[in-house]
Amino acid sequence: AHAAFLKQFAHKGRIFGRYCNMFDPIINILQVGIARDINAPRSQFTKDNNFLYDAYYRFVSLFPDLLDIFDKLVDLPDGDLLLEDFANAMTVTRNQSRSDDVKGTKFAMSDWSRKDFKVPHPGGNNKGEAGYHHVDCARLIAPTNVDPVDEEARLKLVRLETPRSPDSLCRVLYENENFRDRNAFLKHPYLVTCYKHIFCGPSSALEDAGETGQHRQGNGDKHNIKEVSLQAIAYCACLVHFALSSQINFNYGGSSKGWQYGRCDSLLSWWNERVYADCRSYTAETANDSAARKLQDEFRAEAEAEAR
Repeated sequence: AHAAFLKQFAHKGRIFGRYCNMFDPIINILQVGIARDINAPRSQFTKDNNFLYDAYYRFVSLFPDLLDIFDKLVDLPDGDLLLEDFANAMTVTRNQSRSDDVKGTKFAMSDWSRKDFKVPHPGGNNKGEAGYHHVDCARLIAPTNVDPVDEEARLKLVRLETPRSPDSLCRVLYENENFRDRNAFLKHPYLVTCYKHIFCGPSSALEDAGETGQHRQGNGDKHNIKEVSLQAIAYCACLVHFALSSQINFNYGGSSKGWQYGRCDSLLSWWNERVYADCRSYTAETANDSAARKLQDEFRAEAEAEAR
């Protein structure tokens, strides 16, 4: 029975990172979720605790049968050890899925950008020629307060002479690259294409790029996912940025915990219309970058106005 449960959790680990939380320790997420009263006010808990609980809640919402398993674990004398085993099995497959996604996105970007780039994307085997070394990649991933069309400004980015931080916003986060329009945030076509590549299958992503192909079952289909999660959008944004950059290794930095719920709902509705149109039923940390701070201030002011 133990081996069967390990296999079950290992299978779920592949979607957990993509849809719920890719980087935080899974054991911490499960422990926070199991220990918490679902009816307890969020105000009783820290921002980090709420962040972990949100990942747990999304997980058990996707697989409601897990609630019974977790309830039984609490009453077992070795329940804590079993939970660690399950979390470890999920962690292994989560890491494997991330490796698959990084590799797939890295090599797919040249296809996705074929119609948009003046200079072809160098491809996954030549990442050293991408990023700020490549005029089109530089335009998309340069901080919004830098004019990447200015050749000297681009070269300063190459030489690491321009200050940047993990919270720096860039044009690839915005629809039409319009970073002055807050409603365009997290709506760039490459983000949607990346999501479809991972959750709906590579052929769905190629259709966005103007190509057609035979559909095969995607990761979302295997787990009956019918709507987009904010965590998945953020994950895809990280993957797209990596594919456009000259980075060799995929990692993460900074934080985006605590976005206003009204703004989240609006964004998710926009995404669901573009990904799951056929099957729909339906306080942020201060950033270092001035564009990010301005955007967050606008969201906060809008949320406060709606609350009045």
